[in-house]
Amino acid sequence: MELKDLFIESITDNMKLIIGLYVLFIAVFIATWIFASPQMQTFAGNIAPLNNPQDAGVGPLELFIQNAGGGIMIYLASVFFAIPAIVMVIYNAANISLIGPLFAN
Repeated sequence: MELKDLFIESITDNMKLIIGLYVLFIAVFIATWIFASPQMQTFAGNIAPLNNPQDAGVGPLELFIQNAGGGIMIYLASVFFAIPAIVMVIYNAANISLIGPLFAN
């Protein structure tokens, strides 16, 4: 069996896991955004003078690339360990929703 066939078979076998992890990611992302948004606005105002000009160029594409890399690591970890994958999804969603507004300002 080729590597491509093994990869496609693993994705089809783990489709419920993949969908569940995406649902968990979206739920944690939205919950963190709702609950932490007022505090992060204050924090962003306080930290703005400390930012480097190079950091201001970080945009949604860089955040998406980081998130895609995190998703691949989560999928690979979930093949071997289920609990760390769930923890990694929650950690990644919380980080993206908390750090994203800092780069948006």
